[in-house]
Amino acid sequence: MLFIKSFFHAFRGFFDAVKTERNLRFHLVAAFYVLLISPFFLQSKTDWTVVILLICTVISLELINTAIEKLCDLITTDYNVNIKFIKDVASGAVLITAIGAVVIACLLFLRYEGFILLFDFSKQNLWYPILLIILAPISFLFIKGKKGN
Repeated sequence: MLFIKSFFHAFRGFFDAVKTERNLRFHLVAAFYVLLISPFFLQSKTDWTVVILLICTVISLELINTAIEKLCDLITTDYNVNIKFIKDVASGAVLITAIGAVVIACLLFLRYEGFILLFDFSKQNLWYPILLIILAPISFLFIKGKKGN
């Protein structure tokens, strides 16, 4: 029973972070769109593995960064040069991983054939570009979150 309860706490922690952290919501939306277009660009299980690992790594680091920031805020909310350093380094880890993910995504997704497949699919299935257009403002509002967030 304790084992199952630990999953509940982990999911609660994830959803609490989604509610409060705009950067995490941004990464989740980016991951969602990457997965929506991946079938047109990714050619192998290796490509899929790399993309999924990158998504999980960036989101996991964002969660760790959030935990570090909250822990630092428990120590003091006053300006402290060491706390600033810790927070900046944790944020830097997310930044470096996200930049690496974008570079790798460019290598995997900037393929002429993939764009042709996406375009042809969109011409034959008009629901797909319509879905993307409808999801854009919803994604924006999800990232923006509640006022003051």
